[in-house]
Amino acid sequence: MVNDLPLLLLKVTAVFGMGAAPWFEIWTAVPLGVMMGLSPSVAMAAAVTGNLASVAGMVALMPRIRAWIVKKFLAEGGKGGAKASPRQKRFHSLWNQYGIPGVMLGAPLLVGTHLATALCLILGAPVRRAMVWITISIVTWGAVVAVACYLGLEGLKYLSPLL
Repeated sequence: MVNDLPLLLLKVTAVFGMGAAPWFEIWTAVPLGVMMGLSPSVAMAAAVTGNLASVAGMVALMPRIRAWIVKKFLAEGGKGGAKASPRQKRFHSLWNQYGIPGVMLGAPLLVGTHLATALCLILGAPVRRAMVWITISIVTWGAVVAVACYLGLEGLKYLSPLL
């Protein structure tokens, strides 16, 4: 049992790292953690923690990035004003319709947590509100993936006598 601890820590660290990496995130990290032999709840905890840590680190860097992007790309009519293109106006109407909760809850499915968080902050969302909603989203989707992995494992147990 004592010899298993380094291997367990290695697996948890690997799942944490996959959860932190953009484009891997919880969708890949949780199932791979389960495939490595971790329980779905441990894999979920490691992946969610990794994802939240990397998003929080990115949020810490966003003020400088946002200032540059706003100056470079959004200075003229970027907020849906008179000089905005029809495409910009449409995007801002969608942003206003769904807001931070809608964007953040759909983010892991659509574009990933890192990109969605960056876009929300660039568009002027309050940092605290964005972090609350992305945390809710990451934990919720992490739980959904963990439950799906658990149910898949249970299904395999019932199918194994048939194979």
